[in-house]
Amino acid sequence: MLSTTENQVIALAGVFQAIQNVKELAHTGRCNESAFDDSIRSILTMDAASVAEVFRDNQGIRIGLGVLKEQLLSTVGHRDTELSRYAITVIHLESRLRANTAILARLQQGITQLEAQARLNGISDALVDNMADLYSETISQLSPRIMVNGESHYLTNEHLAARIRASLLAAMRAAVLWRQCGGSRLRLLFKRSQYLEVTDHLIADLARHESVEHTDDA
Repeated sequence: MLSTTENQVIALAGVFQAIQNVKELAHTGRCNESAFDDSIRSILTMDAASVAEVFRDNQGIRIGLGVLKEQLLSTVGHRDTELSRYAITVIHLESRLRANTAILARLQQGITQLEAQARLNGISDALVDNMADLYSETISQLSPRIMVNGESHYLTNEHLAARIRASLLAAMRAAVLWRQCGGSRLRLLFKRSQYLEVTDHLIADLARHESVEHTDDA
């Protein structure tokens, strides 16, 4: 069953991981490569048996869960306002995307083509460039556009700009998944404590699995 709080938290962590990548790339020119790869791969995982499987049984949202927890714990005046703005805009754009059948169809067609490219050549710079182009042709045409803050020499670098746009596409993919799982802005507002409880549970569960793996390897 998709519509559960746990699935909503998993998908929302996917949103926050992707926009954390955006923020780091725009301000420092780099981000956690594992987190970036996992976000990119989530775009291509369209036929997963479960929400967790989209993110490698939640292994692929370790950073996203941590970022989400920080945002849920923070009071209004102490939250990361840049991340909050990105998240709010992405969630708003998701509703605009659902209402625009032409752009939605182009996006779905483009992701199918990306899946075929990834099957042939894996995750590559060329694939990321094509994801960035797809973002520009689809999501970027919706209003309001996501305005990314950062250092101009990073934002104007073609390679980094492509990684940023691909990360925004990953954020949108996670936002679509969040909505499919029953997520809504009202639910996020009024069930913050429940979201935090589930986030803590998922983080602890990942830690237990990691501990077991280390024990088995010893």
